[in-house]
Amino acid sequence: MVVIVANNLPDKVRGALRCWFLEPKPNVFVSSVSKKIEERVLEFLTPYMTEASGLIIMRSNGTDLQGFDIRMHSATTRSIKQLSGNQLLRLK
Repeated sequence: MVVIVANNLPDKVRGALRCWFLEPKPNVFVSSVSKKIEERVLEFLTPYMTEASGLIIMRSNGTDLQGFDIRMHSATTRSIKQLSGNQLLRLK
């Protein structure tokens, strides 16, 4: 499963993401795409990973205790904190 949360994305990017993802709220995308599609989507998003976009991407990995990775690709009001092998989001 992949969850993408953004502060701001261009309409054309949001439209493209809707091909594979559900958008339950503006700029929140959820899907269980294959690994190959997931990689293509992340490649597609790379040019839009700006300070204003505020992207947080959570991907299932099945290899650690939590079962997912959290990645932040721009400045947000949160940071990732590692605690006992778990990733936590912390307000700055």
